[in-house]
Amino acid sequence: MKNLTLIPLALLCHVVFIAAQPAQNLTKANSYILNQQGAFKNVSLALEDFHVSSSHISSLSGVEHIYYQQSIDGIDILNAVGSVHINKEQEVAHATSGFLNASGFNLQNAKVLAGLDAINQAAAHFELVPTGETELLEQQENASEEQVYSNRSISKSNITTRLKYVPRDGNLILTWEVFIDKADDGFMYLLYVNAQNGNIEESIPLTVECNFGSLDGQSHENHHSFGPSQNEGQGDAALFAPNSYRVYAIPLEAPNEGGQSLVTAPWNASSPFGWHDTNGAAGAEFTITRGNNVYASEDQDANNIPGYSPDGGSSLSFEFLVDTSMDPSTYLDGSITNLFYMNNIMHDVTHNYGFDEAAGNFQVNNYGNGGVGGDAVNADALDGSGTNNANFGTPSDGSPPRMQMFRWNNTKTTLNVNAPGNISGAFTASGADFNPTSVSVTGSVVLAEPNLGCSAFTNPGAVSGKIALIDRGSCNFTVKVSNAVN
Repeated sequence: MKNLTLIPLALLCHVVFIAAQPAQNLTKANSYILNQQGAFKNVSLALEDFHVSSSHISSLSGVEHIYYQQSIDGIDILNAVGSVHINKEQEVAHATSGFLNASGFNLQNAKVLAGLDAINQAAAHFELVPTGETELLEQQENASEEQVYSNRSISKSNITTRLKYVPRDGNLILTWEVFIDKADDGFMYLLYVNAQNGNIEESIPLTVECNFGSLDGQSHENHHSFGPSQNEGQGDAALFAPNSYRVYAIPLEAPNEGGQSLVTAPWNASSPFGWHDTNGAAGAEFTITRGNNVYASEDQDANNIPGYSPDGGSSLSFEFLVDTSMDPSTYLDGSITNLFYMNNIMHDVTHNYGFDEAAGNFQVNNYGNGGVGGDAVNADALDGSGTNNANFGTPSDGSPPRMQMFRWNNTKTTLNVNAPGNISGAFTASGADFNPTSVSVTGSVVLAEPNLGCSAFTNPGAVSGKIALIDRGSCNFTVKVSNAVN
């Protein structure tokens, strides 16, 4: 069983929310909207009908990106967003609009439920059973009645609620937007609970996952140790070099593409004080795999609380070998070091291409460069909440995202086709994630009817004692297998 921590694919697929900054070209952008130009030609709005949700000037292009949110009496409308992008010549280079002509909608603004009621409805939707008191931590005196609660039996992070309108079938329905970091699996969601009757009007996942449960395993089939790393055999100086990390260095994407190598001080100007800084002054604040951009640690007990992190000592020397023929628990130091390295590399590379502090990237300290700090990535190695998967949950700018990297236990299986001759040969297959069983069986293949296998077979006699061939799609694999067994 391998450790997917070595390959943090989830960092490549995420959603980013950025906070408001003063817009330099605000007057020009506002006029563009009010005069119904470009993308806004079919929407008639007054200045009080929208507000800036975020803005920043790209460090790469110099374009100022101004994002807007439409609202009614101070309450935002879900997905009613627009943007105006102004170049260095103070010209509108691009604009987008999801604004609504709200006068054409029926306003359903009755509020029967309180924010706490909405939380309970959201918990019930996810079949989470609250225990203990849901504690109110903070409450804003504004139109959207923003609140912050805590109940770890529902959400691993603080729960936030606020009023928001949801467009639905010609209506604007008043809802409670509830942010939940689910206590059972750590997936983050925004739920929109009808403020009058408690119905769930919308559910938006904030966690993106890359699930490898059904892959053929070909890209993970190399189970042997990769032998000496590039810097081995060079004496003690190589083994204890300062600011060094023994990793699967880019451009390698996985251990089966090459061996570990030693990289020294691999950061660039995007991390001006190195990878272990948080205070913006010379000298590392941490000697473990923790710093301004990421806190990498193990989370084998799946409690989302940072666990063990390897320590590089005062010289920041993370010289840990990985032997993928062994159980992942035996090379935890090397695995977490690689996770720390890859997160930081992605930070530094994307920073160079404009995903910087003002654009809402992930840093504890933004070094005075705009945006909201306090949101380094929490990267969990060998997370115990799943297998054959990786995910990345991204709340709003200023709230730490969470990357969960899981153990790979989907081993390679071979399917041998003996006849007919035109398709005979050996094919790579994979076992089930649910109730995996190792079997060796030979038999004739019969196509299930219906071919998707989502209901009881209409040809049970033909399938009995044979290998059932079922097409993919429409229902869960567990349903298909159950129907085949029956």
